[in-house]
Amino acid sequence: MIHSVPRSQLKWWPLTIHLAITVAVVVVGVWLIPRWHVRAVLNNLTAPSQAQREVALNYVIRRAAQSQKVFETALLHLEVTDTTNFLQIVNALDHAGRWSRPLIPPSPWLRWLSILASDPGAESRLNASYHLSQVVDLAAEQGVHTLVKHLLSDKDDQVRADALLTAARLAGSLDDPSPYEAMIASCTTDPAPQVARRAWLLLGLLGPTTGTVANWRATPPEVAQAVLWSSLRTNPDQPSPAIEAINDPAVPASVRAMAAYCLHLSRTEESLTTLTGVIEAHGDHRSTDDKSDIVWRAILGYPDARHTPNPEQPTHQPRVSWPDKGDLNSPATQPLILSALYRGLLPAQPHITTLPPKQALNSQPIILASLAALEGLPSNRYTIALPPDVPDIIRLSAVAVAANPQPRDLIDLFVSDAPSLRDLACIVATDRFTGQQLADLVESLLTDFNDNAKRSGAILAGLTGCHSDLLTKRASDEDIWSVQQIQRLGLWMQGRLPEMDRLAPGLLSRDDLPTTTILLAMLHRGHPAAWEYLLDPRSPTFDLVDLLDQYRWWRVLERYLPDNAPPFWVWADPQLEQFQIEVLRSWYVLNSHRLGAR
Repeated sequence: MIHSVPRSQLKWWPLTIHLAITVAVVVVGVWLIPRWHVRAVLNNLTAPSQAQREVALNYVIRRAAQSQKVFETALLHLEVTDTTNFLQIVNALDHAGRWSRPLIPPSPWLRWLSILASDPGAESRLNASYHLSQVVDLAAEQGVHTLVKHLLSDKDDQVRADALLTAARLAGSLDDPSPYEAMIASCTTDPAPQVARRAWLLLGLLGPTTGTVANWRATPPEVAQAVLWSSLRTNPDQPSPAIEAINDPAVPASVRAMAAYCLHLSRTEESLTTLTGVIEAHGDHRSTDDKSDIVWRAILGYPDARHTPNPEQPTHQPRVSWPDKGDLNSPATQPLILSALYRGLLPAQPHITTLPPKQALNSQPIILASLAALEGLPSNRYTIALPPDVPDIIRLSAVAVAANPQPRDLIDLFVSDAPSLRDLACIVATDRFTGQQLADLVESLLTDFNDNAKRSGAILAGLTGCHSDLLTKRASDEDIWSVQQIQRLGLWMQGRLPEMDRLAPGLLSRDDLPTTTILLAMLHRGHPAAWEYLLDPRSPTFDLVDLLDQYRWWRVLERYLPDNAPPFWVWADPQLEQFQIEVLRSWYVLNSHRLGAR
């Protein structure tokens, strides 16, 4: 039986079909037309007409940041063979904020760097070198090798120097750095002394297994210094090059002084005998200017049996003595006396159990002598009496080594107006006080009315993990913005406030916040921007020697450096300190990808 549809129902079918068709057309239009429009516009990215290109390029600039489809379509057009057209698309993506790795695939990125590396302008070639140093994920690619080699042969000294840093950074990122080691080795004969010198330092830090001829006599003095250091660092059991340099009076004084420093890398009997001979030959009379640095470095390089007793240590130590105390005021002999005090080679004040009386505290030489003796002592061995008005740096150094340090001995430092001194007080307190002492100290500082005490309490809480709830409350209640930021840094150091990962580097540009304290917090959190700020040789931001030596901030940096990092000697001569900073920055370039990994 066939059933007919009632006329009342049948009249709705045409309307339903019409509505369905309308909806379909609208949906297809909404979905298809914009996509067709995008494709039609972006197809003009490679159009012969410059006017059509400009319309498409402007569209990319306006839309690529928000539209993944526009971005991906623009990427496809980067395969264009015309270099000018390619760079136009690159610039459009750059204006849209999308031209960066890893957003951009390796092929167009390396093509762009290749264009920069061949640009007539040195600034563009430097830019290529910098961006190459950032592609550590592509370090093993042949295309990257080719570009680095190309830049290392550049006619401009500065470009070659920067490309050497790039080669070092990429070498440090690989398990097998041999391709870049070979490039670095080739730079040891660079006509620019600063490039050759850096190449030798990098080779010494890399310790390559392949041999490199180190003819220090055939190089300029500044290069010869690096050659000798590299030779002894990689071959400490073969100190003959340094000994030969020391014993040859025809060798420039700066090279002989570097040779004396390099012998600290070797502990052979021959090395120790040479150091002893240098010290005893010049340590009992006023040294002439051209020899003082040699003696100075020999004293500092001699093993200190007080810290690391060595069964192989020779029983005969160098004899160092000066006729009278007046020599402490002599510019020629003062450094030798201070370094000998620091290394335990002078018998004066053998235990430093009592610091100078109050009336001597205005004598700078006496202060320096006390500081040298204290900083050279092993920790936790001697009871040290502190006069009431002892200088802050002496007080800090005494607490750092005393057998029975007390929190009250550092109270004045926690409220100091000098941020670096507060940093040091927090570091020394963390290392020397008991858990209960630290907890009581943090609580006392956080609840103090003095703003500097609050700042110190926040950083000390961050270092120790003490009183997190109290620090949270104090930060919430604080009405002084600069103090509150330090309190927030303290919470971040404890693993809270993850947003500070992003915000902390920006605080370094604030004049109303203590830069060193921010860096301490960032180092504690392992933030890579702190290492870059301190050690990146491409953009040194301040006098690092002044910070580490004069402000004694080496105590802070050393705490966070890995064990394989090069040393810094706070009692060395200025030229050696600058050399050690150069080595430290070279080491950073090789290890930057490992620092700050969280």
